[in-house]
Amino acid sequence: MRFSIYQFKIVYSPIKWVLCLLFVCLIPIATYAPSLIDVLNTFEIYMPLIGVILLSDLPLIESSSRTEELIYLCKRSKAPTILIRLTTLIILIILLELIGVALLALNLSPHGYIFREEPLNFWKLISITLPGILFLGGIALSFSNAFKSSAIGYIVSLSYWSYWMIGANMDKNTPMNLFAFANRQDYRISKVLLLLIFIVLVVYNIYLSNKSPLNRLSLNKFNNFFLKIKNL
Repeated sequence: MRFSIYQFKIVYSPIKWVLCLLFVCLIPIATYAPSLIDVLNTFEIYMPLIGVILLSDLPLIESSSRTEELIYLCKRSKAPTILIRLTTLIILIILLELIGVALLALNLSPHGYIFREEPLNFWKLISITLPGILFLGGIALSFSNAFKSSAIGYIVSLSYWSYWMIGANMDKNTPMNLFAFANRQDYRISKVLLLLIFIVLVVYNIYLSNKSPLNRLSLNKFNNFFLKIKNL
C-alpha cells in the first residue's frame, strides 16, 4: 500500500493534470456536437492527446532526478513500478472523461444538451476512446523511454495523430486507423488491436527499464544528436 501511495506521489503533477482537465472541459464547449454520434466522434479524435501529455515523460522521472543508476542497483524488477503508475494514470483518464460527460449531462455546454433523448452510455464512450488514448500514449511512452527524451515521444506520437487527421488518410479502412469509429469503420477490431499493441509496448518498456543505463548508451547517442540539431 505504501509503495502504491509513493508511486502516486511520483506521477502526481498538478500543473499537467489541471491542463488536461481544462482541455477535456474545453472539448464539449469548443466543439459543436448536435448528436450523440458527434460527441463520441469528438472525444475519440481529441482525447488521445491526453494520453500523450500524461504518458510521455513517465519513464523519465528517475533520469530527470538523476537516480536511475541508483534504482537499477536495487536489482528489483521495474514492472510493479510501471504498472502502478500506468494504472494511476488510466484511472485519471477515466475520471477526466467522466467530467467531460458531466458537463454535457448537466447542460453546462453553451450548445446545450441537444441529444437529451439519446442517453450517453459512458462505458461505450470509454470503449471507443480509451484504446486510442492508451495506444498513442504508449507510443509517446516508448520513444521517450528509448531515447530518454520526451520531445521525441511527443514528435512521433503527434505525427501519428496528425497523419490520421489528414482528410485523405481518414477514409483508409485499416485497423490501425486511430479514428475508426468517427470514420464509420469496424471500430471493434481496431480498438482491440490498439489495446493489444499498447500491452506489447508496456512489456517493451518494462524490458527497457530493467536494462542497465550503461547498455543504453547507443540510444542516448542518437538523443544527443537530436539535441544538437534542436539547438542549432
